[in-house]
Amino acid sequence: MALFATPQGEIAALLNQHFPLLGFAVPSLPGKPLRFSDARELANAFTQLGMYRVLSLSDLQQPITADELARLSPTEIEQVNYWKPTSLGQIIFNAWD
Repeated sequence: MALFATPQGEIAALLNQHFPLLGFAVPSLPGKPLRFSDARELANAFTQLGMYRVLSLSDLQQPITADELARLSPTEIEQVNYWKPTSLGQIIFNAWD
């Protein structure tokens, strides 16, 4: 996670550990749920780098479906069952870590 100061306040850039997936969230205290954000200016800057797939707020808030769960390993399924994330963003960025 990297923090950026913007005119709208501090924003956290989140990068998936295994895939070039990038998203943004309002920084929160440990143990608090991530509040995802669009951060359009930062998203445009990262998109122009051509290295990341920048996920929008609507991407990150998508509910978890059986199709997405079918793509996960047994260990990942175990974590999902334990932590009970409610959105794709929470799974992509291991919101429980």
